[in-house]
Amino acid sequence: MAFNDKPKIDRASEMSEDSVNATKSLFNQKKGFLSRVIDGSVDFGVDIHAELSINNNPSANYFPIQIKSKYKLKDVTIKGEKFKSIQFNTSRLNYLLSHKPSACGLIVLYDDETEEIFYDFSLDIYSRIRFEKNNSDLWKEQETVSIHIPTCNKLTTSEVKKIHTRLNNIFNAHGQVLRDHGEIYGLTSIEVSKTSSDKTIDFLTEHGGKLFDEQKFIEILSLLENLNRKESQNSFLVYLSALTYTEIGDVIESDYYFKLSNKNLDNYSLKQKENLKLQKIKHEYNKGLYSRDELRKMFTDLRKDVTDNETIISIDISLMSIQLSTLTDDGFPDSKFYRSI
Repeated sequence: MAFNDKPKIDRASEMSEDSVNATKSLFNQKKGFLSRVIDGSVDFGVDIHAELSINNNPSANYFPIQIKSKYKLKDVTIKGEKFKSIQFNTSRLNYLLSHKPSACGLIVLYDDETEEIFYDFSLDIYSRIRFEKNNSDLWKEQETVSIHIPTCNKLTTSEVKKIHTRLNNIFNAHGQVLRDHGEIYGLTSIEVSKTSSDKTIDFLTEHGGKLFDEQKFIEILSLLENLNRKESQNSFLVYLSALTYTEIGDVIESDYYFKLSNKNLDNYSLKQKENLKLQKIKHEYNKGLYSRDELRKMFTDLRKDVTDNETIISIDISLMSIQLSTLTDDGFPDSKFYRSI
């Protein structure tokens, strides 16, 4: 830059102070948000990092907000629908979409003339661009692209509530995916219960068996580990703990709960007693008390005595797992195994 050139206005000055203050005032604590304005002297592609608050508690679920302000936003009509339009950096759109989960980023347009604010989710904007461009990605090579935000998406108190609900749904869905499939990729999700111990006990008593059947072991443990030892000595929770800790291979904890379960045998149904016997065999195998051949014999003997159909199926699955691990010399299960299936 030469001496006679005017200095460039930095981003903090370029971005309307009114737009930031107006946006932050809507995403406030009372409405369920904890908003932090990003230092405007460095352009990171995000103006506000906001955190969702649930029942006045921080959730550790964050989402980015990018604000664009302009004097008199351009109005366009596409196929009968009215939009506010502005040029937007493609790199910033990509950055917003890179946040996880990718559906959570917001783009806010502030009209300096009318002081109206419009918003849309970055994923919805991206989908709209792709539709407008007939799924062509050539626009990604451009520095900017026209984005269109429906004029009906005017940021008001009622709209902020809708945004809160949608974001909460997004984060809940993302968490559920992680709980259901995270173990496959070596990821776990341990959620801290925000409910009382009594509610946790009631929830596990009612739904714990179903969660176990669905193999949601991490979800069960995240709830169990919020209870102290005394609270977790409820007879059903002892049963559930013994089963669950065995499945994840925690020998120390499962050993503890099997000893407690022996004191509660009179409180268990026949099916629960049979499940405990099955899991106890697995536990003792995990402790190194049995060889694989001995484990197969233990399962086979137990199957003769079990009456509950679901437990029988669990034993059969365990036997098949052992048989599958015992391959023939050529590396494939033999024909007998396939016939047993």
